Amino acid sequence: MIQSFNDLKVIKRRVLKIAIYYYSGAGNTKFIVNKINRQLKELQHETNLVKITNNSILNVKNYDTYIVGFPIYDLTSPQLVKDLLANIKDRNRPISFFCTKAFASGESIKELSELSNKHNLQTIATMELYMHEILMKKSIFLYLKY
Repeated sequence: MIQSFNDLKVIKRRVLKIAIYYYSGAGNTKFIVNKINRQLKELQHETNLVKITNNSILNVKNYDTYIVGFPIYDLTSPQLVKDLLANIKDRNRPISFFCTKAFASGESIKELSELSNKHNLQTIATMELYMHEILMKKSIFLYLKY
C-alpha cells in the first residue's frame, strides 16, 4: 500500500499507474505538475495528466493512485476541484493533494482531505507550495502534512 509520496520513489519492482488531475489558472500549478510528472516518469511509473474541467470525473478504477493539484483562490480551492471530488465514481484508492499559493491557503487541503475520506479515499500526502520561493530558487520544496 502506498503511504506517502516518498513511497513512490522506493517502489522499483512495480510500475504504478498514476493519474495527475490538475487545475491551473495562471500556469503555476501546471508548472509543478510537469515537474512531478517528469520525476515519476524517471522512476518508470506510468502517468496520465488530466486537466480538471466542468465535466471531469475521477475514475480510480484505471489507476493505482492519483494526485490532485490546484491553486488557492481567496483562501480556498477552486469549485471545480471540489466538484471533482464530489463526483467520484469509484472508491478505495490513495489520493494526494498539492496546492500552489502566494500567501495563505486557509483550510483548503484539510477540507479536500476530509471530503475524499468521506468517499472512502485515503489521503496519503499533501503539499503546500509557495510559488515565489519555488520560482526564485528554481526548485521544489515539499511540505508533507501526512
